[in-house]
Amino acid sequence: MVLQAEANVKQAKLLSTIHGQVAAASQLIVGPFEKVQSILESNPLGAWVSTLTGLDSKMKEFSSTVSEELTSAFTPPQVDQRIDKNGKNSTEEGFDKNNMVTGQWGNKACIKAN
Repeated sequence: MVLQAEANVKQAKLLSTIHGQVAAASQLIVGPFEKVQSILESNPLGAWVSTLTGLDSKMKEFSSTVSEELTSAFTPPQVDQRIDKNGKNSTEEGFDKNNMVTGQWGNKACIKAN
């Protein structure tokens, strides 16, 4: 019981550290774009252009994507415990063929396997 409590405290500290790193890194990436948006919207026609282009919703989506990707990047792998990113024990070798998605990395086609 004590070992589990200690493991939980260690995990909570790790998650707190990861959260702080993700928040700081997200601000570094998203901050300049938010400043440009603010400058645009401060102009007389800026609010109209922002509404017309859906800039606010695109910025929220961008911020969310950046946070999700940084969280994935900062979260340590759990390969030695054979636990996937959803917390399930993995007993199979290799990729789950039913959970592969095609996508794009820049202008290159790729396969994302979870």
